[in-house]
Amino acid sequence: MKIGIVVDLSNYRDYFERFNKLTGKTPCIEIHLLDADIVSPEIFFSKIEKAMGFFREANVRILGIHFLDKVINNIINFEMFNFEHEYSLLCPTIDMASEVEKLDTLLAGAAHASRCLGHKVKVVIHEGIFFKTDLLEKFNPVQLKELRAIFLKRIGRIHAKYFSISEKEIDICLENSPPFSGSGFSTQHFIDQVIPDITGRLKPSEKLVFDISHWFMCCEYLRKDGRGVWGLDILKDVERDNILPLNGYDILEKISSNVGWIHLNDCSGIDSEHEGLSLFQDNSLVNWERLLGILKLFNAPMLLEISGSEKDFSLIEKSFFNLNELWCKNN
Repeated sequence: MKIGIVVDLSNYRDYFERFNKLTGKTPCIEIHLLDADIVSPEIFFSKIEKAMGFFREANVRILGIHFLDKVINNIINFEMFNFEHEYSLLCPTIDMASEVEKLDTLLAGAAHASRCLGHKVKVVIHEGIFFKTDLLEKFNPVQLKELRAIFLKRIGRIHAKYFSISEKEIDICLENSPPFSGSGFSTQHFIDQVIPDITGRLKPSEKLVFDISHWFMCCEYLRKDGRGVWGLDILKDVERDNILPLNGYDILEKISSNVGWIHLNDCSGIDSEHEGLSLFQDNSLVNWERLLGILKLFNAPMLLEISGSEKDFSLIEKSFFNLNELWCKNN
């Protein structure tokens, strides 16, 4: 079992040492970046340099960096709709040059991390759209389907424009997204909420990041015929094989070779406060015994991504002990 934790650039030393002691093995690591990390390229590179020095000495062989969603999605939003008169009102006002500079900094920092470690790091990203929700509600179903079609048509070209050069030094990994959004300008990951949409966009050598809570929340949303998340709502009216999973497990068995990274967490509902929970919730949407059998097929690193664990390490301890017990029991 390849197991690890999510850290940030302020707690990685403490959390690495505690988890290493807990498991008795060198953990896999995923660094979640914060806004404060990229206030300037100098600050970001300094933080990366120190962190990679530590992880190199600790002989960490599996490391990922989770980019800031809003930087990537601001750029995608601008590229996708700013020149579509009918949809341009959905675009938040951004300084495009500033956002591109931030992304260039993130990519350069990740590439530097790979060079420091002596092997490629994984870069975890969500590709979605920022827009103002109350404006979107003015569009009719036909227009919403057109929006989805525009995304599918253009996202590959946009992705290549900003990531193709960097892929020589880092692995770009798409993560499946949850079925909710905030108010106002908010991220709607409407294209990556269902697994087949991601696998259909991957190159043969690429892998996806499978987030457990995000996936089963989407399945629950569809099963309960939820309303209000326009991407999933559109899919209910589109006939496509394997898009609308009855339970969420069958598809996972088919795409085991596409998964290269797993976010271990639990969920108990379809709203934001119900995602990223400690494992094995009493009211979990996940059949963990069935899922563990599938996770073993993946043979991918599993990172405990537990909400609030950056302030409370006991959430990590609890999840690890429970997982380890059930994992060994099912061998």
